[in-house]
Amino acid sequence: MIFLDVNDWQLTARNEAGDIMLRQLAGASSASGTLQFGDEAVKFSRSHPQQFNNKYFYSLAPDPVAGDLRPAQNHADLIYHHLRALGLPASQPVVLCVGGHLTKQQLGLLLGICKEANLPVLGFIDAALAQSLSVTANSDYHVLDVELHRMTLSHVSVAQGQRENRQTTVLDGAGVANLVDGWMNVIADEFVQKTRFDPLHAGESEQQLYDQVTSWLARNQLADHRVSVTNGSASRDIEVSAALLATKLDQRLSAFDFEQVQHLVLSPRASAVPGLKALFEARAMPLQTCVEADLIGNYQRLAAQLDTQEARRITSITVEPSGSAVVEATELEINAQPRATHLLAEHVAYPIDSPRFDTHVDPSNVAPGDEVDCEGQRFVAIRLE
Repeated sequence: MIFLDVNDWQLTARNEAGDIMLRQLAGASSASGTLQFGDEAVKFSRSHPQQFNNKYFYSLAPDPVAGDLRPAQNHADLIYHHLRALGLPASQPVVLCVGGHLTKQQLGLLLGICKEANLPVLGFIDAALAQSLSVTANSDYHVLDVELHRMTLSHVSVAQGQRENRQTTVLDGAGVANLVDGWMNVIADEFVQKTRFDPLHAGESEQQLYDQVTSWLARNQLADHRVSVTNGSASRDIEVSAALLATKLDQRLSAFDFEQVQHLVLSPRASAVPGLKALFEARAMPLQTCVEADLIGNYQRLAAQLDTQEARRITSITVEPSGSAVVEATELEINAQPRATHLLAEHVAYPIDSPRFDTHVDPSNVAPGDEVDCEGQRFVAIRLE
């Protein structure tokens, strides 16, 4: 069994032993002449922005692609090609760990794409629960997780031994990409003031700055840094203080209300963002952090409740107050929609009531996930709103 974290900052696959098989940013680029993903794509994110996209897992919809990312025509195409590029074995079932903010329609689309990519999806488990089952809790708490373009805040209720993700709130504009942009803008201002050079003026120098700032994400604490940017034959250097970066981080999060949060749990990803844990500690908020080593056990406990016959979404589970023992789980069916609305083939979604399907398909009898043959072509049924 493979556990795949659907997170566009850290798209991560783990095996049953908990070993990380791969971890990469969900970004795509065609600047090299072929469609590339992850680190290879990020190399061109600022120097070739018209041939780069990192919002396809963020939207999880067949939205048209801006710029030139052939052969992909929409975000669903990019998801398909990226999943194929992961090279996961088709012989092992895949459990998808997803945020509580994703809708049934989005999960239906993702399920259809996975089928086309030959990934045998067993079902979905809730990310907030998967990260926090090992946390000791006798009352409700909130789990803060981070993606590339947003953070998510999930309210997990605790009652009579049962934990349930009641609601996930999206904090748009607070993802890692937004934090990096904020730090880059601060640094660019420092460059202009001290050297009269703007590193964001040209794609090549902007890429240099971006590469340096993103490398800081490997640390979980902010630090003073020396930043160097080469422009032509000239090289310019400035010193950037940790205090300046911390101030910008605080500004980015000041727009979001955490007043109702009595007990905050940081996911391993959130804990890894430099300065984030320290920021909440400074607010004197009751704080706990999840441990990466506990994740695989949590994933397995939730996945044990999945139905091998139908893809379901696990959103609640019964545990001991210590988080040590799983008793049972409740399940939310993904395919509870009345019927499919589109047929997906070659990564393009067609309305199911299109005249081309009139003599081949009865829309009232097609459910999301069903496969339909029409004029020698195979389609996967999905539901979109």
